[in-house]
Amino acid sequence: MSDLLLMRHARSEWPPDVPDFDRPLKARGRRAAKRMGRWLKAQQLVPDVIISSPAARTFQTARICCTAADIPLPRISTEPALYLANTRTLLRILQAVRQPGKRIMLVGHNPGLDALLHTLVGTHLPLTPAGKLMTTANIAHLRINDEVTDRVVAEFVQLVRPLELQRLERNQA
Repeated sequence: MSDLLLMRHARSEWPPDVPDFDRPLKARGRRAAKRMGRWLKAQQLVPDVIISSPAARTFQTARICCTAADIPLPRISTEPALYLANTRTLLRILQAVRQPGKRIMLVGHNPGLDALLHTLVGTHLPLTPAGKLMTTANIAHLRINDEVTDRVVAEFVQLVRPLELQRLERNQA
């Protein structure tokens, strides 16, 4: 089994007259991406392969997260099909990039990541009190079968949200 990390882009701006694809991160989003990168490093979950949507907010999330985790930025590649991808596209990308023993991280968008997580794991997933699954900048950690077949088999490990990490950091201070 290999690790699969699914990360949703961090909180972004909604500036007028800026196309959705070009929306940048808010300061809060940059802090969350950094927090998640530090968490990846602390948990020794540094990905071997990082595939990001090329959208500004998503690629920026990946870069900030990787910098905080001391991951070389050239490890990040972009995949245009990840931008607002549906489940079928996400599964196709995952099939194409997965390699036995390699930890893969996909950095993308909702609703596709929510749907992919439900497809891979099922319906018993931890939601926020507001009923959300993949909140901004959160990381879902799964284990997937190493056999490259037509079907991806996954086991849910954990789902970590930046606000939960922030609360833990405050309580430990």
